[in-house]
Order: sequence, then structure tokens, then C-alpha cells
Amino acid sequence: MNCELAQLRIALGAEGGAGEGADAFAAHIQTCPRCATAANFETALASAMNAVPLPAGLHERLLKSASIRRSSEFRRTVGRFMGLAATILVALGVAGGVYWRTRPNLDTNDLAIRGEIERETPRETVHNWLVRKNLPADLPLDFEYRWHAFHGLGDLGEAEVPVVVFQRGAEFARVYIVKDSDAKLANLKDAQSSLCKVTILRVPGRPDLAYVVVHSTDNLDPFLRQGVQHSMEA
Repeated sequence: MNCELAQLRIALGAEGGAGEGADAFAAHIQTCPRCATAANFETALASAMNAVPLPAGLHERLLKSASIRRSSEFRRTVGRFMGLAATILVALGVAGGVYWRTRPNLDTNDLAIRGEIERETPRETVHNWLVRKNLPADLPLDFEYRWHAFHGLGDLGEAEVPVVVFQRGAEFARVYIVKDSDAKLANLKDAQSSLCKVTILRVPGRPDLAYVVVHSTDNLDPFLRQGVQHSMEA
């Protein structure tokens, strides 16, 4: 064994005892004063350290200190979390307060007046509503507006479109106003089931518009003004 290997063994604390290379190491330090001095020093240092008594309760104090540090860190983490949660709750509270304060007031008197106007002048009400929707003010047929029941948005398959509903007892006629942006108008055609019919009405000069009328009667005459000539372009 040379000095380099002997010094490595001493640094690793393997200068004593048995094991691989122990005999070669022992033979080397017998002939090498420098390595023998280093080995003796390491042995004396280890013995001195082992001879130093540990203070009573040191192990328990170290564990307690570590526990205190972990507890303190946990409290700081919880504190940060609670602070963040409080900030979020305050923000939500402020936003909620703004929302509740800025909600519009519902004027029930105005609703009553509007309902009365609609009841007394349903044709004009629907006409004005259609104009606001950028649609022709008049429907393609002269419907009798005393049978008017509803106007607004209606679900027509995958599209929600303007609809005017006429109701006469159990019978109805729903006039859906469909633009070419809502459906492929070229594919629209009349249809019939056991209880309902679908009639497609079109307006000359408006290829971008179609009226899809779903009605429970054989034809639309029960919902049209009497004594008036009606024509429809299919």
C-alpha cells in the first residue's frame, strides 16, 4: 500500500479494524512515520470526541426545538392562507355589494301599463317589436291579433329566433322568423305530423328571410282576419 491509499483510508476513518486492505495498511504505517502520525491523530481525536459527555436531555431538547420550529412554520402558513382567504372574501363582499346596489329597480307599475297597452293594441306592439329587431314590421299574412298570445324569442332547433304566437283555444300558430344566419333557408320545406303542420312562408325580395309557421290546424285561416284575400308564396 502506498501513502496515497493510506491517507485516503485515514480520511475515511477506516484506519483501524479489519476489512479489505487492513493488513496492508497496518504494514504500511509500521514503515511510514508520516502516515503513522496521521493515523494516531485521527484515532486520538475520535476517542476524545466519544469521551465528551452529552448534556442531559439534549436529545429531547433538540426534538422539542424542531417541533417548535415546525409548529411556528405551520402557524405562519395557516396565517398566510387565512389572510389570503380574508382578502378574497372582502373582495367578493365588495363586488357583491356593488352588484346588489346597482341592480335595476323593477317598476311593476310600468309593467302593468305595458301589459295594458299590449292588450289594447297587440298589432302595433308586435309591429314595433319587429322593427326594433330590424325585421319587417308586418308578417307575411294578415293575422288576427286578437288571438295574439306571445312575442319574443323561441327555440327553433339549434337556433333561438324571434317568434310571434297566436292562440285560439287549444289551437295555436307559432310564426318563427328565421334569417339565413340562423339556418340554411334553401333546405326549408313544408312538413306535417299527425297533430301539427309546418308551413314555410317567404317574402318577395327578401331571400335572406323565411317565416316558419308551426300550427295545429289544417290551415292558417282560423288565425287570419276574415273577409280578406290572403296569398302566400311557398
